[in-house]
Amino acid sequence: SLILDFAYKNRIPFFCIPHGTISAYFNKFYKIYKKNIAESITYPKSIFISQSKISSWFYNKEKNFYKKTILSGNILFAEKSRISNKGNSILYAVTMKDFYNIQFLGVEMYYEYLDNLYILNKLAKEKKLKIIVKNHPSIENLTIKLQLLFKNLIFSDKKIQNLLNDAFCTVSFSSSVIEDSLYCKKPVILLDRWNRYKHCKTTKKMKSKNPAIQYVTDEKKFISCVEILYKNKKTNFNYYTRSGSSKNNITNLLDKFL
Repeated sequence: SLILDFAYKNRIPFFCIPHGTISAYFNKFYKIYKKNIAESITYPKSIFISQSKISSWFYNKEKNFYKKTILSGNILFAEKSRISNKGNSILYAVTMKDFYNIQFLGVEMYYEYLDNLYILNKLAKEKKLKIIVKNHPSIENLTIKLQLLFKNLIFSDKKIQNLLNDAFCTVSFSSSVIEDSLYCKKPVILLDRWNRYKHCKTTKKMKSKNPAIQYVTDEKKFISCVEILYKNKKTNFNYYTRSGSSKNNITNLLDKFL
């Protein structure tokens, strides 16, 4: 922020490209949480770059604050050009963090995370699923210990780009990996077994609409969703993403400022 303060005071053009996940709110509690998240990854005096339609839904609700917004398409997230067409694993992108400055509403609590691991560990064995767990960087020190406890799961600290290469879908609660996955043409399951937080808008009619994001609240629906996504070859990602490669989007963005 010191560099941005300097740029602002000296009238040096700059813009903000958040890598965190910003999405629209549905009620007063979501609004408080999502505005707090947005404030932590944006700079109030900048031009804001919206990489996906998910972030645009938030900016549109807060036009008084985010007055200058550019719709760019993907710039910082992973993308399809570096990913294989079909993987055979499920990527579980964990949002649980340590308790230092944690935002509680949109983050998995430790007891929720552990309970999900017990469920996924059981399903991996019963349904012969390959489930890869990617911990949030703040709890990567637990990876080895968790692997010893949940032997049917595969814990990995590899880069998201590499893990998505082997996945056919992503499971998450609210991670920015959701947008990484969408731009890699991998559908997402929002797993919320406590019915307490929905990261973004989804559609209910999965079979007819082929949505890229599905919200699931119980074990039975989760398995059904996984089976459909594995067979589905016509997922519609346009509802959440914009066209164009990151290289072209960066070029187009710089052309507007140079």
